[in-house]
Amino acid sequence: MDDLRVLWMRDRVYAAFGITDPRLFEELLNRNDGEVEDLILHFLNQTSDEEGALTLFFYRKVVPEEVEVEIGGQEGDVPVATEEEGEEEEEDAQKVESGRESEMISEATDMKEAMEIMPEMLEYGIINSNVLPFLKNVVCQVFMPALSFNQHKDASLGFTSAEISDSFEYEVDLPNMPGEAYHSIQLIRDEFLMNIQKFANSIQRTMQQLEGEIKLEMPSISLEREVSDLAADPEAIEILEQCVINWLNLISAAVEGQLKKTPQGNGPLAEIEFWRERNATLSALHEQTKLPIVRRVLDVIKESDSMLAANLQPVLTELFKLHMEASDNVRFLSTVERHFKNITHGSSFHVILETIPSMMSALRMVWIISRHYNKDERMIPLMERIAWEIAERVCKVVNLRTLFKENRASAQHKILEARNTLHMWKKAYFDTRAKIEASGREARWEFDRKRLFERTDYMATICQDLCDILQVMEEFYNIFGPELKAVTGDPKRIDDVLCRVDSLVTPMENLAFDPFSIKSSQYWKYVMDDFKIEVLVIEKEAKNFIDESFKTLRSAEAAFDMLLKFKHIRSREAINRQMMMKFNDILAQYCKEIDIVNKLFVQNLDNPPLYKNHPPVAGAIYWERSLFFRMKHTILRFQEVEEILDSDRGREIKQKYLEVGRTMKDYEDRKYEQWREATELVLPTLMKKSLLTK
Repeated sequence: MDDLRVLWMRDRVYAAFGITDPRLFEELLNRNDGEVEDLILHFLNQTSDEEGALTLFFYRKVVPEEVEVEIGGQEGDVPVATEEEGEEEEEDAQKVESGRESEMISEATDMKEAMEIMPEMLEYGIINSNVLPFLKNVVCQVFMPALSFNQHKDASLGFTSAEISDSFEYEVDLPNMPGEAYHSIQLIRDEFLMNIQKFANSIQRTMQQLEGEIKLEMPSISLEREVSDLAADPEAIEILEQCVINWLNLISAAVEGQLKKTPQGNGPLAEIEFWRERNATLSALHEQTKLPIVRRVLDVIKESDSMLAANLQPVLTELFKLHMEASDNVRFLSTVERHFKNITHGSSFHVILETIPSMMSALRMVWIISRHYNKDERMIPLMERIAWEIAERVCKVVNLRTLFKENRASAQHKILEARNTLHMWKKAYFDTRAKIEASGREARWEFDRKRLFERTDYMATICQDLCDILQVMEEFYNIFGPELKAVTGDPKRIDDVLCRVDSLVTPMENLAFDPFSIKSSQYWKYVMDDFKIEVLVIEKEAKNFIDESFKTLRSAEAAFDMLLKFKHIRSREAINRQMMMKFNDILAQYCKEIDIVNKLFVQNLDNPPLYKNHPPVAGAIYWERSLFFRMKHTILRFQEVEEILDSDRGREIKQKYLEVGRTMKDYEDRKYEQWREATELVLPTLMKKSLLTK
């Protein structure tokens, strides 16, 4: 076979089956005059418009082969037939959906190209006789993780109070697109993920029913005679009574087993699955009790006045009661299943925030209409499961080991959403409770608030602490930024302070306990107390540094700009107050700048520095004005803050500025008058002269 695509498929088949004999695949291709080879080539070359198999199944048959061997013995050689495993490779194709690409698979020029093309165009794998477990594993381990939301991908790294779900979450990269388009994709993905989850649950229930289906054994005698005739036959009654006893034991054991079971999980979806599983088991039993042959056996037993008749009815009544309860609960809980799935699998806290109010309204309807979830002993545990799911979602997403390494804005947004979700859970409960009380027609929600809100309320306080920590970090970074470095001229010391700021969260990144556990509340209090103490130490050091830096300012205007910025941004209140007290230092620096300008003016008054292209008088005035505008520009900025010039020190500086400014103005006016007078004297003579000379 020269087609490299087929050779690539042969290598995959051999690897899957552990085959090394090259003759087996050649024999397969040549079987039935090359029919199998034609089928494979058609599969590879077909397009979406053609009818053909979308999946190829290669399967192996192991058949016994008799081989005659000679064994030496005392009485002569005796031929003995032994069995040796021979392998036969066969192939089949069926029209079922697969990862088969809709376009034709082009032929490869060499095996390297085939190794690149074929995996892109085909999906391949191994399937054994246990099809349902195989399908469940593919759905749960491949498709569900691929659809999970990337924002909450670090679930396995966060602190949880229970075992983390088997459904891991991986990051899914999406191209840049407008917000509405991205939101639409999220909704489609969420819908698909929920349907995949529902499909996985259906597979699980089917497996349970196939593995644990309870069947009532039917009697071996014929029941075609009249009921009265059968009731009068002692032998028949004995057989039927034994049969009924077996049924009673079977039904009682099944009911007892169901009553002992508990939901497998702490979330609300586990409760729905619990009732579905019970409903499936009891429904199968109850339907069997309605079979004609079973009804006829029971009629014969009643007709014979057997002692079993008295024991039979309570068991059947209990079975019917439990079956109706499970069926009713499944029906009503299905109305809130979508909300539970949003809480469990929703793409973000935003989805959960939107879901909680509508979920509470749906739970209110269940409370009103259901015959079983209208009691505290049923509704409180369900509410607890919802609270647990919300709390676990927060635990998974808010991972302190990585939170402070994220972008500060996104980390703050994440924490705020988590806190708002926890608050919304409580708010929606009390809003719904108030509506129930206002209606006056429904049983009130007098549930144990400690069971429902103790953990979520505590977690909300932790989230608030984390918000405060991130805010403190942001405030410090707002202060010790490039502006302060430019003003103070000591970037190294500022970097040292920022290193201490970064180290504030190091203890929280290395916690040895679960911060969201109420049992660890005292330990968390110690951590927060240490954090606050360290913040005060950094604040004190920062204030000392600011005091020292503002005594050696490099530019009054730059310092003033920085103070104006701090006035309008959120920063540490103590440091902000310290900053606002530095206006006097800025005025002192401005006074020094006025003295420098005045000194330059006085020193070069008689011989000002000129540009090469400037005439003497105009150049001197230009030089004087450049010095004046250097002072004027800064004091005009000071006028943006009225209190800076209204103070005593401000009035002194303003007066000094005016004095120096008037001196400069007098110098400018004097220079101009001297030039005008000298020009007016020589101008008539100059005007009489000829412009052109020999």
